[in-house]
Amino acid sequence: MPNQSHVTLSLAHISQVDGGRVAIAFNQALRQILLDCQDRPELDKTRKVCLEVEISPVCDQRELVSCDVEFNIKSSNPSKRTRTYPMLPTSDGLAFSPDIPDNPLQRPLGFESE
Repeated sequence: MPNQSHVTLSLAHISQVDGGRVAIAFNQALRQILLDCQDRPELDKTRKVCLEVEISPVCDQRELVSCDVEFNIKSSNPSKRTRTYPMLPTSDGLAFSPDIPDNPLQRPLGFESE
């Protein structure tokens, strides 16, 4: 039975676990989601933050002694994608033009200085 110095785990008290480390990690994940929304506001895909609590019983002779509690903070942002770049298959691999990324067949105009 908990004594007077114990706090019962609840959503309201998670900020008191381990000196606030769980809440700090959760807030950092929220911040990363916000930064992605600010960086890519035109991308209307959902960003997610999830707090998962895993509880495992610790027993002694079939009697519950304590519980091991682990907090898992997960976040997900939509992947960052580039546009499509055409490349030519060759015997060495895929070839592209660094100066003209849209057309691997186009050759540079040759205005190099002599």
